[in-house]
Amino acid sequence: MNIVWANPEWLWGLWSIPVFIVVWILHEVWSSSARSKLGKGERNVDWFKRRSGWRQSLRNALAVLALVCGMIALANPQKKGEEIEVEQRGLDIVLAIDMSRSMLAEDVAPSRLDQAKQFSRKLIEETANDRIGVIAFSERAYPQLPITPDHAAARMIVNNLSTQNVPSAGSDVSSALILGTKTFDMTTPQDKALIIISDGEDDPARWEEEVQNALDSGLTIFTVGIGTANGAPIPVSTSDRFHKDANGEVVITRREDGSLREIAQRGNGSYYNGNNTDEASALIEEIRKLQLAEFGMSSFSDMEDQFQFPLGLGLLFLTFRSMLSERSSEWFKRWMS
Repeated sequence: MNIVWANPEWLWGLWSIPVFIVVWILHEVWSSSARSKLGKGERNVDWFKRRSGWRQSLRNALAVLALVCGMIALANPQKKGEEIEVEQRGLDIVLAIDMSRSMLAEDVAPSRLDQAKQFSRKLIEETANDRIGVIAFSERAYPQLPITPDHAAARMIVNNLSTQNVPSAGSDVSSALILGTKTFDMTTPQDKALIIISDGEDDPARWEEEVQNALDSGLTIFTVGIGTANGAPIPVSTSDRFHKDANGEVVITRREDGSLREIAQRGNGSYYNGNNTDEASALIEEIRKLQLAEFGMSSFSDMEDQFQFPLGLGLLFLTFRSMLSERSSEWFKRWMS
C-alpha cells in the first residue's frame, strides 16, 4: 500500500526521539547517584526500596512510543482510495515578473523582488484548476516555465528566481508583452491572462503596439505594481553599498505605476497594488470573469486519512503508562509466589 503524508513536516519531529532517550538515560544516572548518597539505612525510605527499574523503563518506553505515534498522526498518513474522473476547466495564465536591479530595492520589506515572489505564490495557490506559465524580464524577456498544470513546478520556479540569473541592466515591459503573447497556446478557445508584476520603471521603449498585438491574440493584460512612491536605493551587493549614477550620487528607485495602469487599461484588465498580498485574491476574482475552457478529463485518487490508527495506538500506550506504577506491587509479588 502506497502511503502519502498530508503533513510530512511533522515527521521531522521524530529526530527529537533520540534526544528524549538521552535525557532519560542522564536522568536515570543522576537519580541513581542521588539515591546512593542516601545510604542503606533508615533514610532510604520504602518508596525508593520498592522502586522498580523495569517498570520505570517500561513507562518511559511507552511515553516514547506514544510520542512517536502522535507525530505520525499529525503527519496524517493517507492511502489512495477510489479513482475519480472529473472534467477540468480553467484558464491559461502567464506570470511575467520583473527581474531588473530596481526590484532589489527594500522600500517593501524584505525587498520588491521577494514581495513579487510572495504575490506570485499567492496567485498560484488560488488558481488550482488553471494552467500556469512563468517568464522573467529585464532588458529582455526570458522563458522560465511553459504553460503547465503543474503548480508545484510553478512555485519552485518562482522561488528560485534571482536577478543574478537574468541580465538586469534595465526593464523592458514590451519584451514581456511579446514573449508573453508567444507563450500561450493559441489553439485553445478560452481567454488568456497575462499578469505583469513590476515596479513600473520601464525604459523609453514603447509598448502600445505590443499591447494591441496581445489584444488581437485574445489576451487580457493585468498589471501589478511593487514598491513605493518614496522609493529606496538599489543595493549593489550584500554589503551596505548602493548603486550610484555618473555623478556619484546614490540612485533612488521609485514605483512608477502610471505606465502599468495604462497598460492594464488598454489591455482590458486592471491594475493592482502588489505591496498588499491580499490583492492577489481580488485579481483572481477578476480573472474568474473570463471565459473558461475544458482541458479534458483528469483522474485523481480520493485520499483516505489514516491518522486514526497511530492516534489510537498512541492513546493506548498512554493508558498503559498511566496504569503502570513505578513501584513494585506487594500484591503482585504475593500472587506470583
